[in-house]
Amino acid sequence: MQLKKREVILRPLLLCGVVSWLMICAASFADGLVVVSDPPRHPPTEEHAFAPLEVKRHHVDVEIKSQVATTNVDQVFHNPSNQELEGTYLFPLPEGAQIDKFTMNIGGEQVKAELLDAEKAQNVYERIVRRQKDPALLEYVGRGAFKVRIYPIEPKSDKRVRLQYTQLLEPDGGLVNYTYPLNTEKFSAKPIDSLSVRCRIKAKHALKSVYSPSHRVEVNHKSSKHAVVGYENSDVKPDSDFRLLYSAPQAPEHGISMNLLTYRDDRDKPGYYMLFASPGNDLTSTPIAAKDVVFVIDTSGSMRGKKISQVHRATRFCVKHLNKEDRFEIVRFSTEAEPLFEGLAKANEQNCDKALEFVKNLEGVGGTAIHGALNEAVGTIRSEQEKNSRPKMIVFLTDGRPTIGENNEDAIVKAVGEAAGARLFSFGVGTDINTHLLNRISENTGAFTQYVLPDEKIDRKLTTFYRRIAHPVLTDLDLQAQGDIRLHRSSPKNLGNLFRGQQLIQLGRYRGSGDAAVTLTGKVEGKTVELVRERRFPKHAEKHEFVPRLWATRRVGYLLDQIRLHGESEELRKEVTRLARRFGIVTPYTSYLILEDERRRDVPEMSRTIEGQARDHAHSDAELEVRVEKSQAHYQAMKEKKGGDVAVRSARSAQEMKKADNLSASAEAGETSGVADALAGGRTAASSTGKAAPSKDRKFVGGRAFYRRGDEWLGTKVQNHPDAERVELTFGSDRYFALLHKHPQASKWLSVGKRVQVFIDGKVYEVK
Repeated sequence: MQLKKREVILRPLLLCGVVSWLMICAASFADGLVVVSDPPRHPPTEEHAFAPLEVKRHHVDVEIKSQVATTNVDQVFHNPSNQELEGTYLFPLPEGAQIDKFTMNIGGEQVKAELLDAEKAQNVYERIVRRQKDPALLEYVGRGAFKVRIYPIEPKSDKRVRLQYTQLLEPDGGLVNYTYPLNTEKFSAKPIDSLSVRCRIKAKHALKSVYSPSHRVEVNHKSSKHAVVGYENSDVKPDSDFRLLYSAPQAPEHGISMNLLTYRDDRDKPGYYMLFASPGNDLTSTPIAAKDVVFVIDTSGSMRGKKISQVHRATRFCVKHLNKEDRFEIVRFSTEAEPLFEGLAKANEQNCDKALEFVKNLEGVGGTAIHGALNEAVGTIRSEQEKNSRPKMIVFLTDGRPTIGENNEDAIVKAVGEAAGARLFSFGVGTDINTHLLNRISENTGAFTQYVLPDEKIDRKLTTFYRRIAHPVLTDLDLQAQGDIRLHRSSPKNLGNLFRGQQLIQLGRYRGSGDAAVTLTGKVEGKTVELVRERRFPKHAEKHEFVPRLWATRRVGYLLDQIRLHGESEELRKEVTRLARRFGIVTPYTSYLILEDERRRDVPEMSRTIEGQARDHAHSDAELEVRVEKSQAHYQAMKEKKGGDVAVRSARSAQEMKKADNLSASAEAGETSGVADALAGGRTAASSTGKAAPSKDRKFVGGRAFYRRGDEWLGTKVQNHPDAERVELTFGSDRYFALLHKHPQASKWLSVGKRVQVFIDGKVYEVK
């Protein structure tokens, strides 16, 4: 639909013929910013000189009904200066959206705004860029906009802007996404006091997949057809867009939805895929498989006091939430292992009461007989292995290393083997544990290890985990694609089981192209079932650029884990280094590998990434080398330490990276590994949430990573083309904008700064 009116409000769209519930269209840019016409003098630390106003509040409320989404935005801008200002409120249009209605209220008065098509909006952006010598607005090139004058903006006062718009929604390959450009808040002179995004979804079909690839969100399923998604933060300057993905209406097989996203920016190289599978939260729509579970609880002397009290609470929760058809056993161990039932018992009232009494009397005393306890648990499962096809799990919790009986790591791992077909989930409490042992026994059974740091609560970790695995729906999952499509380098490689309320996500690479049947195979009560979806694997598709970076984060976590558990090889080092540099996945361990690799290859200093950043913060070559030595020490400790604070935090960092399912988690996994980045001088700052704030020395935009070197940004592709022709451009010149017009995709890359090195169409452009 063409938007022709020049004044808001726009004429309503004809909404007749709506036959199914769809969700928010791709890449909807609905945020606004104020550009001050004649800004006052600014402190030299201010990032964007043309936007000196502060954003005090930014609340977004979205309601989705049928095919129509209504978005309400409430922003409060503050003028901190002593002078009256005049500004222009710019509202980038949703890309590809069909706007039905747009209203704006500024300072309590209804106003009209001028509608600019994409070409006129681009002219406005470029004029601001030229005048203010700030490229940040270039990322909106190619989009239309609403523009309205705001005057006066009184000194030391607030200006409230409220707007509402509705749009018709369109599907996208079984999933629909909502993108809200929170990164426009980088134009605020200070962090935002109050930030929130809430989306209320009221569907005509059961909601299965509800997922954010960009932020950690809370998803509250009010019913099978009604969900509320929320994100809140404070004292932040977000630098990435907020995105949500939802499952479109479909006929789920066995009550399970399955969707697939793809990304491919190079026709000659494998593409990326992202699988979603979810049974939803409705217990009545999918049968729940009965399970066998053995809880193995450490009650050695080191567990005495607060730890054992938390274990009491967590184990009671697990027992009370067993399903009626489940069977279970509890093995407590210290100097020796003691099973409660001497085998698997039905989860009836009598046995559960007996288990609760047993748990109540647990106390911390004695040594740590890990080998004996795991042998008891595996033996319990093995005795029932041939009798039924139930999913089997062992939940193993310990705060120590083996001190009684067999204490050799390899011998214990060998004895446990594949745990008789059970998945063995380990919980390591504190730092006096053998992380290699816990990771290896979990890895061998297709499970994982969780680590509970000294300042964290055991009961919260264990109960959260048990909620996830309480209701198995499909077990022993496997994914295959038919025809010429080949899936590889998947993460996780072993899909495991699918549980009620779970959003299962697998990321990987694909070879070949074209349409293919994608089959997810699993078991229900021993019977094999198949979920089949026809999906296209394109030769070229750049819409979902978050997919390759999430895959790379998981892959780097997996590779670091392999180095940590099984030793280093040249192949592992090279792959970690290449992926970390390309996708901007910088941890205290990858930073050293990148620096070492660039020195070994004798990369010109002007093209080095990590060393360039470290040199910016070092006062001399000697100090730089001290930073390098510290970073090397962090890497060596990650490889060699099995226990202690460094080992636990290294193991936990790798685990978090391996299961990262959004870009926020991806950044946090690298930043909060617990060891200061010696090369960067420990500059990563904690946010108000306690998580580390993303580094200001690197950005990932338009599918590429950029590293800051002084006041210049270096694109990683430059390093891959040392012999490419170099072209110098002056920022804001006619030749600069001619390049932008010729290569519109470069707008995001050029928006990172006034001085940039970027590889475009066979040439390296140096913007001065």
